[in-house]
Amino acid sequence: MISDDEYTIRNCTLGFKCSANWDSMEVISIESSYPVGESEVRFCKTCQKEVFESNSDNELTTNIRLNRCVSFLTLSEDIRLTGYVRNLNE
Repeated sequence: MISDDEYTIRNCTLGFKCSANWDSMEVISIESSYPVGESEVRFCKTCQKEVFESNSDNELTTNIRLNRCVSFLTLSEDIRLTGYVRNLNE
């Protein structure tokens, strides 16, 4: 059986892709998550929602399950995607 830290999320489909730039969003809090480190929560003035940075598969999965807007780097780490990931269980 694969544990939560042994998988990589692929082909993640955004139900809504935000046009706002992550770097221009206001930081509203920083959350600690061992062993990954710190993840930021920012406020998107375009969508008027909190956006949760996801630095690991586990963080991304948790944020998706909690129906949060997320921001994460793609596997190649050259593109940052920000938006709402549609939960396939809905």
